[in-house]
Amino acid sequence: MERSYSSYNLRIYTRKALGSHIGYEGNSSAWNLIGERQVKGRGKGNTLRLPYEMFDGIDMRQGHTKAFYMTVTSYYYLYMSKEGQKGAVFAEDAYMKVLYGTERRWSFWNYSWRNYSVGFNGVVRYGTWVPPPTGAPSLSPSKSNAPSGSPSISYAPSQRPTSTSMTLITRIDGSHTAQGIMFDVVAKQ
Repeated sequence: MERSYSSYNLRIYTRKALGSHIGYEGNSSAWNLIGERQVKGRGKGNTLRLPYEMFDGIDMRQGHTKAFYMTVTSYYYLYMSKEGQKGAVFAEDAYMKVLYGTERRWSFWNYSWRNYSVGFNGVVRYGTWVPPPTGAPSLSPSKSNAPSGSPSISYAPSQRPTSTSMTLITRIDGSHTAQGIMFDVVAKQ
């Protein structure tokens, strides 16, 4: 993520509403800071693992688009790919798509600064969650001609939800550097 092996401050924002970052690049009131951390660069071509708790509470359902903004707060740079068209697919798997985004300087100021279309160089880690069947329990006893014991009622689901950890790795070429990137992630299913 970072050119050098220096320590620097990284901030991650998400847009408050669902949808793309496009049209909200310079609007700081449209974004929530979800994490800020002192990190140490690992050099070109090496991804930096961010703690899962920085992303707690991000829930995406099928068809949802969520905008992210990653920025450093000093004169260090993040690596990204400079090519493609904003909003086009940069990387995808069966469940998620990462779209080409917008190069940014730190903070939300100076929107007109270069404004290149860039691809996020990194890894998106996510989990899929399959809920249990949604059938409601029946409170009515079933009819039977055979005698039985006392009727029983169970509110426990017959199946538990399942979850799976997944990883979407984008192309990591580091052909461009900037102090920040805004990009969108789309949940396909």
